[in-house]
Formats: sequence, structure tokens, C-alpha cells
Amino acid sequence: MASTPLVSIKITSYNYGVYLARTIESVLSQTYRNFEIIIVDDSSRDNSVEIINSFKDDRIHLLINEVNIGAAASSKKVRPMCRGKYFCSLDSDDYFAPDKLEKQVDFMESNPDVDLVATHVTEVDGAGNFPENAVHELWFNEDIDLNNAETWIWGNHICHSSVLMKKALAAQLWDYDCGLTYTPDWYNWIRFFCHGAKFAMMPERLTFYRYHGENITHKDPSRKYWETVYIYSRLLFPYLIMINRPDLIIRAIRNMICQENYPVDVAQRNFVINLLLDYSREFRDFEDMMKYTSSSGTCAYLQHESVWQTSLKELLKGLRTHGAVACPALSPESELQEISAALAMTTRTSASARYSKKPESPAGEFRPEVNADVTAKLLWLELLRAAWENVAASRGLTIAEQDQQLAANAAQLVELNQSLVRHGEQTEEFRNELEEKNDKLAERDQQLAERDQQLAERDQQLAERDQQLAASAAQLVELNKSLVRHREQTEECRKELKEKNDKLAERDRQLAANAAQLVELNKSLVRHKEQIHEIFNSGGWRTTVFFRTAVRSIGKMTEALLSKLRPRIVNKPYKVRKLRPYNNDRPRIAHALANFMTGGSSRLVIDLIEHLGHLYEQEIITSYVPDPPAYSGATVHEFRDRGNHNDILAYFRKFKPDIIHIHYWGDCDYNWYHEVFQAAEKTGCKIVENINTPVEPYISDAVSHYVYVSKYVYETFGHSERNSSIVYPGSDFELFVRQKEDIPDECIGMVYRLESDKLDEKAIEVFIKVAQRRPGTKVLIVGGGTFLEIYRKAVHEAGVSRSFVFTKYVPYNSLPKYYERMSIFVAPVWNESFGQVSSFAMNMGIPVAGYNVGALSEILGNEELLAPPGDSDRLVEIVIGLLNDRAKRLSIGKLNRKRAQDSFSVEAMVERYASIYKDLTAGRCTDAPGPAK
Repeated sequence: MASTPLVSIKITSYNYGVYLARTIESVLSQTYRNFEIIIVDDSSRDNSVEIINSFKDDRIHLLINEVNIGAAASSKKVRPMCRGKYFCSLDSDDYFAPDKLEKQVDFMESNPDVDLVATHVTEVDGAGNFPENAVHELWFNEDIDLNNAETWIWGNHICHSSVLMKKALAAQLWDYDCGLTYTPDWYNWIRFFCHGAKFAMMPERLTFYRYHGENITHKDPSRKYWETVYIYSRLLFPYLIMINRPDLIIRAIRNMICQENYPVDVAQRNFVINLLLDYSREFRDFEDMMKYTSSSGTCAYLQHESVWQTSLKELLKGLRTHGAVACPALSPESELQEISAALAMTTRTSASARYSKKPESPAGEFRPEVNADVTAKLLWLELLRAAWENVAASRGLTIAEQDQQLAANAAQLVELNQSLVRHGEQTEEFRNELEEKNDKLAERDQQLAERDQQLAERDQQLAERDQQLAASAAQLVELNKSLVRHREQTEECRKELKEKNDKLAERDRQLAANAAQLVELNKSLVRHKEQIHEIFNSGGWRTTVFFRTAVRSIGKMTEALLSKLRPRIVNKPYKVRKLRPYNNDRPRIAHALANFMTGGSSRLVIDLIEHLGHLYEQEIITSYVPDPPAYSGATVHEFRDRGNHNDILAYFRKFKPDIIHIHYWGDCDYNWYHEVFQAAEKTGCKIVENINTPVEPYISDAVSHYVYVSKYVYETFGHSERNSSIVYPGSDFELFVRQKEDIPDECIGMVYRLESDKLDEKAIEVFIKVAQRRPGTKVLIVGGGTFLEIYRKAVHEAGVSRSFVFTKYVPYNSLPKYYERMSIFVAPVWNESFGQVSSFAMNMGIPVAGYNVGALSEILGNEELLAPPGDSDRLVEIVIGLLNDRAKRLSIGKLNRKRAQDSFSVEAMVERYASIYKDLTAGRCTDAPGPAK
């Protein structure tokens, strides 16, 4: 489908939920596809909005009015949003045949001179049945010429929902403010016609018109009658005068006073004649007309049935005075009654003839519009002539006498008409000149207002720029200081890297030689645990720790600098909750972790603060807090620089914690943790050390208790059985619950800090290969870090950028909405101590696939969806197999959810830590120096 739709379809909806689904389905099932649907719900009180939202199609755009404003105002809101070349308006109770748009678009493209094309209709009732007496089919499917002025005096023969028109025509001429409730479409068709638009009718039943008794068009026949009067006098009559067709005006008036389908009495019908003929002078819009017709004076006027007779009498008197009509005096009341009866007979005969055979329209030349007062008198003379013909015939006048009278009338009409044309031309010139001056004045006023607005906006922009410059200057000062520090640190790392290059080269050769053996060993991990332990304990893999540490340090410094220079996207941080009232005189706990971002260790600390905050007063120290922070509501102290263990010790002595809980992952942050341990040892407090990643713990005699995040980490790096525990990180599954029942089919993703502690540069390969083999698959990479730009570059070079979404860091409480979009969670890690992000996916019913490393098999409970470490082709096969088998994905997701709730809940984790804290706070700590390190 093209990026810009060719057809814009407008649907206004108000309490038509019972029909709305069929209406929308008929558009979505069209054989022609390049369209957009703009639906305005006018504050419906039924289930209309729910029905609209049940359709998942990007071409549907929904607007909801907070209050009911009516169909015209709702349609007016839609007009600026329409992007198509063609426009159609579909009533929410009608619907299309499947090939309607295709045939109409082909017709319009083949006939560029046509501005609007309609179709014949099939009538259905409220239940969707086809009635035997389909009167609306006879009306809308009549064989007529829509480009003939005579057609429009008999009513509206175009079904509103059947029309396809040029959007430019609608944008220029459609009048949403005409004030009409029952005939706005007829009003606008005539408006188009009078401005020269060309119409066409396709004699195919491509539209289904639903007549169910509640249609707005048929609700109030009386008001529809007066709206018809308004349309005749406001639009059609001036146009017919311009093209010299007063005969059609007479026919229209006779048709209105002989209507049998509207609840108006004889006096009202007589009043319509006066109103239509004299409308343009007395009234300016429809609401004025309705006020006038409903006033007490008018009601009293309509009660006298002699209004019509009196009008005829006065006109006859005036014509005799000027010699226009040679006839005897008509003083007796009986003669006036005869005239009235004869006129009524003539108009009824004319109306009856309308349904049998329509007279041919005489050719008329265009002429300028004349003065409305004179037009009214001309039309009165035409009516009088018709009445006098009947009077003359009833008195037995000869044809010659009638011809003589007609000739006298005609001569006077020609003379009067010539005079009126001259006056009309002069009046029109003055009117045009006045309108031109008014338009120029309005244009100047608008230009001045725009200039004032632009000046105000510029002033505001200048003030904002000044504030931004001041803030930027302060940031540059801080950046310069930070750059100096980072240059010193980078120089130290560069020197160390130079000294280790030879050793690293040797280790690389050893690692390459062992790669094949490691792949085979990982395939049979369960059967060869003892060999795995020997590999880890041999220390060979640890030779790369320094290199990874240095690279990660440089990457973090670079990312920190770039993040200050990039435009900031402010995400709302997660707000720490107070779940219970706090106890008085609570023991104090100081948590220490190298960074306080969105990782698993940070979330573990937040869970402990929320669930144990009523028992323990808890604060946090760290070397880095992102800006904006990932969490708010917790007390956090930042100690960034090296050699600051004295500052940390000063904090400990001020806060006086009973327990110092250090969440350790070593690696490139070892130096910072070393300073924390040095300070903690000097306080004499109880120390709890969490080993949150697969690294050896920091060994210190001052540590009271070691906590390992998985059995895998404990068996690989465990230091002591006496004071050690395994506590799985718990997840707040109240947050990670799927809000939408429908699980998607075509999206894979991962949620990690894009750093070297778990990922490497090749981790992105599995996603690229899946996107290449299945182009319709979407990929979500949630997280930020050193590898972000590396991954983006790899995706771009592979030519699959349109399939990928990189979110960078996101707030913790925003993670569930990204999980909801995933069909499969992929864990392409080279190292995994626990992987809390995997348990989040499991609780949301998502299958988890990855490499068989670390604790992943322990988390999942089996190795079915795990590929050998680094074997991206095998992992791609597993992922694609799951994407192609929805039933299997749903079954695995159901098992994953049960395992997550049974084993990895935040309640179970908090209970284990509460027991450890309780045992360690039996006595208060002292400020005695700890053991030397």
C-alpha cells in the first residue's frame, strides 16, 4: 500500500454500535486497498468505541468527542485530516459492496472531468434483510441526468454513502455550517451543481442503504419541509434566475404547495409561496427563517386562509392600474375563490405530471443575477398568469382574447426585465467592489495579527535560547572537569594495556585452540560438570578479565560523554513505594553497588527497600547514578572518584548502619568495590556480600554472610558453606503481568544492559539472521550501553534496519509494555549468573531461548530451547521454529509462567533476606576497625 492513501473515507458514529461493525468490515474487505478510514465517535453512549477499537488496522484513525456536537461539526473536524485525492462519507448504518471503491476509483481516474460519482443502491432493513417494498431503491436508482437543472427541483436522488468525489471539491465548497439537520447532503449537491461541478451516476448497486425507521433523514418531516424551502430559496432559485429558467421555479413552488407527505396545512402552503418568492430580501440564513415562521405574528398570519386570495387580489389591482392586464373588476368574493380554486387545480395537475413525464427544459442562456425584489415580482406575475388562464377559461373567453392578454403581459415583462437587468448589473458592481474592499481589510487585519503572534513567539524563543545557553555553559564547565579526569584514567588504562598486549596475544591463541573443545563441552553440560569446574578453576579464562575490564571502562566513559552531548530523552523514573508504616528505631542497612541503573542488582535493592522498609532504614551508595535517574524515592549517595574510601568511611560513621550490604560484581568496578570494603571493614559492622555475577567473591574476614544468586554461581565460585546462602532474585510479578490477552506472533527481543558482563559484539548476530530469513519479523533491543552503537552499525550493514527498534535505557516500570510486544525472549549471552530479565519474560507467558551457559538451564528448568554457546545458527533454528509454531509457544509460555511464580517471586526472595538480616542484627555494630585487607 502506498504511503499516502488515494481515498479518504469519513465515518461519523453516534449510538449505532449495532450496525457499526458491518460498516467497517465492508471497507476493510474492499478489493481496492489504498485508503484510510477516519472515524469520529460523537460521544456515543453504547459500545461503539469498543467495536471500533476491536479492529486492528493501521489505516483506521479514531477521534472521540468528549461531548456530543452533531454530525456536521464532527465532519468538519475530519476535513483537515483527509490526505487522499478522493473523499467519501459513509453513514455508520450503511455499508459498501466489496468492489465499490475499485470501480469508482477506476471511473474517476478514466474521467478526469467528472468531479463526483454516485452509485445505485440496494435497500436493507435494520436486521439486514431485503424488503419486498424497497421504495428507496426506486428513488435512488431512477434513471436521471444529474447535470440537468430540472433534476434538482424534485429532490435528492443521490444516496449520501454512495458518493466518491474529488477532495479538492469538498475542501472548496462543502458547507459544514449550513445549519441543516435533515438535508445537508442535498444542500451541498446543489451547491456543487450551482458552482459548475460535473456529476456522474454508475447504474450499479454498489452501496447498501439501510432503512430501519431511526434514520435521521426521516425523523421530522415538518423540519425537512422547511429545510427544503430554505434550499430552494437560498441556492436553487438564484441559480435558475441566473440561467433564465423561471419556469423551473414555478414548478418547484407548485411542487412544494402540493406535497402530500409533509404535515403542513393550507395556510402554511400559501405562506411558502410568499416565503420562497421574497426570501432573499427578508432572510439571511436558515435559523432566521425558522424563528420567523415560529413567531406569534406569523402563526396569527397563517391562521387566515384568505392570505393567498388577498395577495392575488392586490396584484390584480396593481396590474389593472398599470394596464398590464385587461380584465373586469374582480370585487365579488366568489370570483376570488374561483381564481384560488383554479390555481390549486393547476398546481396539482403540474405536480401529478411530475411522476408521469417531465417536460423538456428549454435552452436558456446565462445572464447576471438580478435584484431579489424584482425577481419576486416577476415570479408573482408568472403565477398570476397561470391563475388568470384558468379564470379566463372558466368565463369562456376566446383564444384571441387570451392571446391578447398574454401578449400585453409579455411586453410588460420584457420591459420590466430589461430595466431590472440594468439595475441588477449596477447593484452587482457596487456589491462586488464593497466585498473586495472588505476582503482586503480582513486580509490586512489577519496579517497584522499573524505578525504580532510571530513577534511574541520569537520573544519566547529568544528567552528559551538564553536559558539553554546558560545551562549549556554550566554543563560545559562540568564536562571539561570530567574530561580531565577521564583523560587521566584513560592514560592509565592505555599504559596497562600496552604492558599486557603480549600476554593477551598469547591468551588469544590459547582461547582459539580451545574454542572447538568448549563448543563440544557445552553441548553436554550436564554430563561434564566436573570438566566445566576444572575449566573455570584452571584460571585460564580469567586472563581476559583485565582486557574486558579496560575495554568496558573506556566504553563507559565514552558513553557517558556522548550521553551528555546527545539530546536528552527524559523518561519518568520508577517511584519507590511505601508499602507499610515504618517502625520507630529501625536497624539501618547501607546498600553498596557500583552503578544504580536499571539492572537486576538495582531492582533487588529497590525490592528490599519497598518490602522491608518498615523494619529497616535503608540507604544506597554507588559510583554512578544516570541522569535522569532510573529510580526515585530512595536515598542515594554518589561516590564517583577513585581514592574516596575516606569519604565512604565518613558516610558510614555518620549513617551508622547495622549492616552493610555490598552487591558485588567485580570486573571493571573492582577498584570501587575495594574502597567500599576497606571503609566497611573499619566500621566493624556486619557485612553481607551478594555475588550477583559469575565472578569470584571479594574475600574478607569481615564478611558475615555470602549470598549467591544461583546454584551455578555458588558451585563455580562458592567460598564457604558455613556462612553462605543461595537466594534467587525475586521479581515483582504484579508489574510484569500481560495486560493484553492476545500474544503477538512476529516479534523477538531481549532486555539487557548492552555491556560485556553478559553480552559480546556477536550477540546481535542471531537477531540479524532471523530478520534476514523472516523479513516480516520485528526485533526489539531494550537497553543501552557500550555495544549499542556497535549493534546499530551491524544491523545497518546487514540491511535490516527497518526490522529493528533500539529503545536505549528505559525506566523499570516501562519494561512490561516492551515484553508485551514480544513473541519470544532471546538470551544470546556468553555468561549468566541468574538472568532476572528471563524470569520477567517467563511470568508474562513468553518462551525464552538462548545459549546454554551459566544459570540459564537452571532458570528454565530444561535445555530444550538452549543452543550450544556461540552457535548462532542453531539458536536461529530454535527461534524460527518457535515463530512458526504458535501452539508450542503458548504451551511453553504457560509452563514458564507457572515455574516463575513458584520459584522466582519477590515474596520468596524478601523472606530469605529478612531471615538473614534478623540473624545479623541481634546486636548493634561498633566503630572498631576491621581486619586489615
